[in-house]
Amino acid sequence: MHQIKVSKEKMGEIFRLRRKEMGLRQEDVANKAGVSISTISNLELGNHTVKEESIVAYAGALGVAEDIFGLLSDAEQKEQKAKRELGKIEKIIRANPDEALNQLTELNETFNLENSKTLLPLANYLWGKCYLEKRKWQQAEKFFKETVLLLEQQIEQNEELKHSNLLAACFNSLGNIAFYENKLKEAIEWTEKGLASFTPSGKRDYLYYFLLYNKSLFLQNTNDLEKTNEALEHLQQEINAIETEGRLLENVRLSVIIQYYDTYATVLNQMGFTEKALEYAQKGRRIAWLNHEYDALLTLWTTIGTIFSNKGDLTSAKECFLQALHIQPKIKREVLLSPVHTHLGKLWLEQSDASIASKHMKKALSISKKYKDVPGQINAIQILGHCHLAEDHYEEAIKQFETGCNLAHQHEMHEQELALLDDLSSTYEKMGDRDKFLTCVEQSYRIRMKQKIGGGT
Repeated sequence: MHQIKVSKEKMGEIFRLRRKEMGLRQEDVANKAGVSISTISNLELGNHTVKEESIVAYAGALGVAEDIFGLLSDAEQKEQKAKRELGKIEKIIRANPDEALNQLTELNETFNLENSKTLLPLANYLWGKCYLEKRKWQQAEKFFKETVLLLEQQIEQNEELKHSNLLAACFNSLGNIAFYENKLKEAIEWTEKGLASFTPSGKRDYLYYFLLYNKSLFLQNTNDLEKTNEALEHLQQEINAIETEGRLLENVRLSVIIQYYDTYATVLNQMGFTEKALEYAQKGRRIAWLNHEYDALLTLWTTIGTIFSNKGDLTSAKECFLQALHIQPKIKREVLLSPVHTHLGKLWLEQSDASIASKHMKKALSISKKYKDVPGQINAIQILGHCHLAEDHYEEAIKQFETGCNLAHQHEMHEQELALLDDLSSTYEKMGDRDKFLTCVEQSYRIRMKQKIGGGT
């Protein structure tokens, strides 16, 4: 028989606080511990007239056996303490990745994390998250891939690791890195792996909704509207299900809900359902406004502007884009301003004011370069080329189109490369330079033939 070190009331408090700290429901821990939900409820209320083995199972599932029974050896106590410290670090990474890195370094020196089979997966994952927040993709990718290897070696024999959802978290982060590096196919593959490895009753359950949203976002960027729509409908079903249970904001981050509305509105707009798109975008905008989510609010104003533009209401579109710029002082992610300037540049160009359009496009290009947003750079460069064409500055236009063409070729963005080659062909034709015109036409032909042979890749 084990010697219980605390009162019934204190034991219930320890159980309840630890479970909530871990983000688990009573039924989650009941499944993990192999006891009934009523047993869990009685234990947390301090009314436990239950078998000792149930108390031991629950304490073990929550990792509080040391607090309840004093059962842990010195080595086990040290490991539990390190896990708690790692848990604290995880909570500050997004807000202060530099401080999180400092704390990880100090913890490594104290607990020798790199030589601990049980602690290293979580520590490596956190190192990766720190570098991800600092936008150091290569370092982050290295740590996530190392964590995946460690987890795959241990996860089948370790229930705690399986329920941690660290594997799904790594796949999710690897998908994000691939997306940032414009590797869409790879991003989708990592995300699919994350969904396949996710344990519904485990920790970090919010990851599931990130993975579902990311899948729809990445598919949207491949321009596969049918698959994107399917992914968004799946996400909507899952959100509706959890909302029905009254657990929406406990498990789904507000950012995912807002981004869902934005992405769905964008897809509907691309499919030509502008009224429905406007309805979704305005719902998302209201949620963002009410919750002071200014980055999301700027994005949604931009989306609404593109919907009005698609409807042919250029006056309303311009008002929306200008409204987005008014939020600039509150924006944390400057890169979000690039599309706003791009859309405004296009509108001014359509209204035959190439001078104002150029100013917006130069601003968009500057921001997208700063944040290594390659699609944004190519788009801005192409429109800037058209601004020069509108003023009959053919040589300047050619410089822009060639720069964009080379960038698209370097990143294997074939559709963008073809569009820029078409612009070059048209410009050379206007200039009467038949040789260069034919050279561009030949380059386009070769790219299209390569796509045809490769099945469109």
